[in-house]
Amino acid sequence: MLRIRQKRIIWLCGTMATMLDAGLPLSRVLSVLAFQASGRLRRILQKVGTGIDEGATLSEAFQAQGVFPPLFLTLVAACYLGVKPLGGGDNRARDSDRSTGGYRAVPA
Repeated sequence: MLRIRQKRIIWLCGTMATMLDAGLPLSRVLSVLAFQASGRLRRILQKVGTGIDEGATLSEAFQAQGVFPPLFLTLVAACYLGVKPLGGGDNRARDSDRSTGGYRAVPA
């Protein structure tokens, strides 16, 4: 089974975090990411967006693609559940659960 390369996952996470921090809704973030990506990653992100639109959680939509590493899927699922990051994180994200639908960890 083909996996998404680490370099692409780093780009995906960084770009997604920036747009979510800016207050964009998750469905719009996935649309923009799909537009910016090319080839196989574009198709995968479009399918993730469709999964979200159909009611899946972000982690479920990523997992359904079968190309993301288990650690990535676990981290996405943990952030969705509101698990605090190790080290306590910073205070910038304290209100992020409202603006992003709870799709990232909220520090104490």
